[in-house]
Amino acid sequence: MKISRPQRNLLMRLLLGGTTLIVSIATWYSYQAVRNLTLESLKKNAFLEVQQGALSIDGWLTNLKIHIQTLANTPSVLAMNWRLAEPSLKTEILRFSDISAIAISTPDGWQHVTGGTLSRVQDHPSLQAAMARQLVVSDPAMNPSTRSVTLAITAPIRQDLSATATPVGTIQTLVKLDRVAQVIEQLNYGDRSYAFVLNSRGEATIHPELTALSPPAALFPKLSQAADKSLAAIAERMVAKQQGIELTQVNGHWNYVAYLPLKEVNWSVALVIPRENIDSPLLSLDILAGVVAGLTIAMIVMLWRVQSAEQAQLKKNNENLEKRVSERTAELSSALEQLQQSQLRLVQSEKMSSLGQLVAGVAHEVNNPINFIHGNLNYLQDYAQQLLSLIRLYQKESISVSPTLQAAIRTANCRSLKKIYLKFSPLCEWELIAFEKLCCRYAPFPAWMKRRKNLLIFMRASTAHY
Repeated sequence: MKISRPQRNLLMRLLLGGTTLIVSIATWYSYQAVRNLTLESLKKNAFLEVQQGALSIDGWLTNLKIHIQTLANTPSVLAMNWRLAEPSLKTEILRFSDISAIAISTPDGWQHVTGGTLSRVQDHPSLQAAMARQLVVSDPAMNPSTRSVTLAITAPIRQDLSATATPVGTIQTLVKLDRVAQVIEQLNYGDRSYAFVLNSRGEATIHPELTALSPPAALFPKLSQAADKSLAAIAERMVAKQQGIELTQVNGHWNYVAYLPLKEVNWSVALVIPRENIDSPLLSLDILAGVVAGLTIAMIVMLWRVQSAEQAQLKKNNENLEKRVSERTAELSSALEQLQQSQLRLVQSEKMSSLGQLVAGVAHEVNNPINFIHGNLNYLQDYAQQLLSLIRLYQKESISVSPTLQAAIRTANCRSLKKIYLKFSPLCEWELIAFEKLCCRYAPFPAWMKRRKNLLIFMRASTAHY
């Protein structure tokens, strides 16, 4: 089947547009896949920063736990003699700058603290947990003596190395959070990024905006009850020891928040990263995708406009063609009407010709008997005159008439015959004119005679015309 040029052009544009659309869709999905992979890689890099910070804090806490367990096994501490143990403990404080104080507690709750006085702490949860043979790291708290934020690491003192041995006391170190604050301060991912630490109660123990976040009556702000719902939701997940990185609004700005629980303590570390810090490497890819999308849209629009222009031209051509067809149809209708009229006139002429021939034939058939009658009228007049003369002579000369003859004369009604003869006698003088008058008066067919000449003239004219 032969394809017309407009159809071929349309197929070419459809093929080009379809190919462009398919390539654009494939490019879009490829862009989305590459972008997602790149974004995941960038998010993993950001999460690795949080992991490195958490590992640094966990390593520091691990060293502190090992240190306190080592102290718990020294002879001076195992002796539970404060006078013997205090000098060596002060030496440890000087050797480890992170430790602010060391305390030893007896099973009945009395506690000795380096640089402090004897106090009663039998109801403290850390003491009870250590007496239950557990190593406890408490949440940060305010140290009344130093007016600084510290955490307490409490370990049981056992005189043998058996894990089931009953502790003879506990040893506790008060550790400054300067090292943790230093790690959190160094933990960042670009401009305006910051990290913070949540304790087991969802309180921000280390936060760059700690003063602004905490109310006057609270030492640490509780982010799980923050006014910012997104931040509060993340804080709840951190308290539940979940980990991840997600995009959310913090204080009205879009940020990535990477959070990870610590292994050595029931804390969590989080890193807040502005969205542009992670998405900025994707800017060139987004621009390229935008250019490709723009070119695709421009191509489709151009094809659509070209197709629209051709459709408009085709519509105009169709209108012109319809107009020409209408005009030609009108001309053909007029010619057909004229042809039909000519056919009607021809048929009418044929009818009239046939009628003329019929009338001529009828006139001829009528003319024969009329001519016969007309040719014998003179003889009929002579015979009738002779007959009437003979009858009159017979009536005059006859003396006696038989009854039979009288009856026949009465039957013949000679008077009537005489009247008829007197009426027909002018035929000889006026010939055909008188006869026609006579026919008009006495015969039913003489009407044809009046029209005989006209019919003959019409017949001859019709025959000459055709």
